[in-house]
Amino acid sequence: NIFSPNNDGQNDYLTLSVSDLSAMKIKTFSVFSRSGERLITLGDATILSNNYLWDGRVDNREVSPGTYAYYLEVTDETDQSICPIYGDVTLIR
Repeated sequence: NIFSPNNDGQNDYLTLSVSDLSAMKIKTFSVFSRSGERLITLGDATILSNNYLWDGRVDNREVSPGTYAYYLEVTDETDQSICPIYGDVTLIR
């Protein structure tokens, strides 16, 4: 997974790809640096129609290019957690 938040209109956001967003809600989404520092955390958020999760910023400042780990947990229409997703993403500028 690679994204390039450089405002060129292509791959500017880390996005979520699922087939049926209407019944899902983000329970927790976090991004971590290579050293394990938690950079951002979202919780109890509705999945927006644009599906984007992160714009490559922390406290409104651009982070350095590199590889970042993420943790995502969503809930279904009955508010039951769906298995957590762990992974990494490479940010390039």
